[in-house]
Amino acid sequence: MNSTTMVATQFRLQEWAAQIQKCNNRPHGMTVDEWCSNYGITKANYYYRLKRVRAAYLAGVSKEIPEAPVVPV
Repeated sequence: MNSTTMVATQFRLQEWAAQIQKCNNRPHGMTVDEWCSNYGITKANYYYRLKRVRAAYLAGVSKEIPEAPVVPV
């Protein structure tokens, strides 16, 4: 992946993460369907973005955490 593509991907993931945060802070009683409708995205697209953001986060976290040695018991 070239640097331009990487930057674009990072930017997109940051935008999606901000949307997910907004959805998580939606008013009590508002469903994800209603929130998505208000923001002009489909429920399927919201969950696609959520999956991609989670995967990117977990990939970043796994790089930061050193592997612990396995000790036989």
